Amino acid sequence: MARVTHAAPHLPLAEVKNRMRTNPRADWRQRWLIIYNALVEPRAASEIARHCGVSKATVHAVISRYPLSRCCGD
Repeated sequence: MARVTHAAPHLPLAEVKNRMRTNPRADWRQRWLIIYNALVEPRAASEIARHCGVSKATVHAVISRYPLSRCCGD
């Protein structure tokens, strides 16, 4: 059984959703999508990766940097 990947609520969900929709850079929007998925519906990193079109390693990297505000241009 795969471990569940979830993100700590560093920012309010509404702010994450806003940044996911409005960030001018496509790669950062994709990172916000990963974080949003991990906050709203925590599941295995492989499932989040499949949903977002990235590798499992990318999901792990984005989630690990998120609490430090170094993942998406902050």
